[in-house]
Amino acid sequence: MLCMWTREHFKDIPVSTIEHIESALRFSYGEREVRDIIKELIDGSKQIWLGTLDNEFVATVITQIIDYPKKKTCEICYMGGRAGTGVLNALGHIESVEDWAIANGCDDIQVFGRRGWLKALKKHGYSSR
Repeated sequence: MLCMWTREHFKDIPVSTIEHIESALRFSYGEREVRDIIKELIDGSKQIWLGTLDNEFVATVITQIIDYPKKKTCEICYMGGRAGTGVLNALGHIESVEDWAIANGCDDIQVFGRRGWLKALKKHGYSSR
């Protein structure tokens, strides 16, 4: 399962979430640190989604909405989780993010991540550009 956690639940976010964000940032280009993402979550410019498997937190997904001049896009900008199953499990439940994006007027979704995730995303109609 993959579900968004809102600000009123931030105090209950598991420690593993920070570890997941740190693992995602290791594959970034140095544009942010964990504290930057936490600040953006608190100010509402980014959203956090937690993935569970067998009642255990296994993945963390960070999204943001980008208002381009010609369209509105939901961007999955960071994903991290338990090695092997965490992120792949979250990707298997991407329809939760899709439904939220549609409800928020987004025209499409783009995912930044590892090429290995494409196989799981193709099952949901995603492709690489």
